[in-house]
Amino acid sequence: MKENNIRKINKMGKIGYIVSNICTIMLYVAAVACIVAGAMLLAVPYDAIKVTTAHTAVVEVDKANNSALVTFETDGMTVEIDGVIYNNISTEETLAKSTTTAATTPYTYSLRDVYIVFFTGAAVCAVFSILMKNIRDLFAGFRDCETPFTTETADRLQKTGLLFIPVMVGGWIITAVQKYISTGMVDVTVHIDLTMVLLIVMVLTLSAVFRYGAVLQQLSDETL
Repeated sequence: MKENNIRKINKMGKIGYIVSNICTIMLYVAAVACIVAGAMLLAVPYDAIKVTTAHTAVVEVDKANNSALVTFETDGMTVEIDGVIYNNISTEETLAKSTTTAATTPYTYSLRDVYIVFFTGAAVCAVFSILMKNIRDLFAGFRDCETPFTTETADRLQKTGLLFIPVMVGGWIITAVQKYISTGMVDVTVHIDLTMVLLIVMVLTLSAVFRYGAVLQQLSDETL
């Protein structure tokens, strides 16, 4: 019975090792592709391609069917939505409806500046590849093990759980860099992904379980 369970663990470890190895290679390729794309953009003259962005929001109020008439005072008004400041606001009134238009100040940037996004993406891919390599080593341990309850397995699980944190932070940084390039505003928005948090807690809990199992395994071996 014990040998049968170990064979199942070895088999799952072999499958996980192959899949994680493929994922690691794909991350290496993605990191190299980001670096190459960033380097190509750096070669583009600064004034060769310019991009101008602007955001617009429109609020329409139907006067005929709205019992509580909504009005907007637009003189000197600014509105911030998701970190974007709308400072050009105007209202047009007719007998049927009121239309308020809010727009941001147009912002122009060079397409060459997007190289920062690609280099940041390469850094995140590099961190992700370290995580995936650790997962690959974890599966390699299951593939070759005679018992899964070892301190090495517990250590790898703990390291895997902790490596998810910089990967999550890397996503915030990429979003912030993209926003800075397209709007000129520094705005790091922290999005707590509860699924990712739950995954981190689960992996760290498994690490503690395997560490305890390793202690019991050692006591059992010493008794025998």
